[in-house]
Amino acid sequence: GIDTMEMGAAIGVAMEAGVADFGDSEAAIGLLDEVRTGTVLGRVLGAGAAVAGKVLGVLNVPVVKGQSMAAYDPRAIKGMGVTYATSPMGADHTAGPTARAQVDHADPEGQPELSLKMQKLVSILDFTGLCMFTVGSIGTRLEIVADLIEGRFGWDVDAEWLRSTAVEMVGDEHRFNELAGFTRHDDRLPEAFTIRELPELETTFDVPDRELDRVSASFRDVP
Repeated sequence: GIDTMEMGAAIGVAMEAGVADFGDSEAAIGLLDEVRTGTVLGRVLGAGAAVAGKVLGVLNVPVVKGQSMAAYDPRAIKGMGVTYATSPMGADHTAGPTARAQVDHADPEGQPELSLKMQKLVSILDFTGLCMFTVGSIGTRLEIVADLIEGRFGWDVDAEWLRSTAVEMVGDEHRFNELAGFTRHDDRLPEAFTIRELPELETTFDVPDRELDRVSASFRDVP
């Protein structure tokens, strides 16, 4: 099988390289068929957007730490860009979604704090096995999650235990990355998003690097 988001990004990279025209759905289906039949191009695209960008010589590749972005442009939704950059998983849109927040998404101010808040909240749902969409019903009322755990396992936990455990978990993921050779320079978006404007809004991703480092350090510096 292939990942639909990764494949979509890889096809986009191929179109950026001139292999096909943007918006040509028949060509996209043809590229998928090349993956299915295992042609040289198909094997390149099947390896994902990062590999496709390197092989095809494309600068504009929407990946962080090798994982492709979902359909949220970080130049328009800058909190999501912070999440993409600082998540230990790479460009994971579920690691700290900010798209529904009632903020000016094109304004870089406040986006690091928003991303950090959502990363901490969603990681609680991750380690408890709850779907991210649970946020729609419980919001930030973590006592509900604590009650569920107590009802199922009999553990006497509270909201603060959930928060500290979530931060510890993500900190472990960051430390794993460090041992695997990742550095703070990997907690960045591709250069294309910081130098190429999104035409519709005439914006780039302009959250300062020091703010990205601060978000990552919020997890890394946990004892």
